[in-house]
Amino acid sequence: VMTRIGSYRGEAAFGTWAYRVAANHMLNWRKSRVERQNLDFRRFGEDLQEGLAEVGPSQPDAGLLAEEVKLGCTLGMLLCLDRPDRLAYVLSDVFDLPSKDGGFICGTTPAGFRKRASRARARLRAFVDAHCGLVNRAAECRCDRRVDVAIRMGLVRPGDLQFVRRDAASAVAEMERLHDLASLMKSHPDYAAPEKVTAAVRNLLDSGAYRLLD
Repeated sequence: VMTRIGSYRGEAAFGTWAYRVAANHMLNWRKSRVERQNLDFRRFGEDLQEGLAEVGPSQPDAGLLAEEVKLGCTLGMLLCLDRPDRLAYVLSDVFDLPSKDGGFICGTTPAGFRKRASRARARLRAFVDAHCGLVNRAAECRCDRRVDVAIRMGLVRPGDLQFVRRDAASAVAEMERLHDLASLMKSHPDYAAPEKVTAAVRNLLDSGAYRLLD
């Protein structure tokens, strides 16, 4: 945002314009290791059906480990979408942005934005209806049944949780309440930038070099 501040012309609210800068940055960012695997819904669904264990005696941090599986799985679902559809879905269904703002951020019309979000939503809905027991009670896959195989595969490391804080409240009750695609996707914790990044941005703003933000 700071390196492109000179290009802001007031064509949208500043916050919306900042979203667009961030979105373009992410769309053009090199593919991650996971993205290079070209994951799709068919392969992901097959993977979820393998190694489902019967739920045994609770192990320490069982609720946190199941929550870690859930959050990792939702990210996996999103990675089955291409980047433009993924962005449209997150802006529409997770961030609840209106079509006008979403279209501007994605560089398309409001109608085009709605079409992308609808296409992504339909694909995700079909997948979770077929596989996710949190959304469809008849589906076989449950987060707690995936914990053992996720640990064996190195996708979950009990001593180094990637998504869930150990001091967070138990996630079991929340998981039981989901049963909705949007709620599932919105259940991620609020992520924060490292404090050193926040401090650097704050110092830059306080320097007085960018008067437009006053």
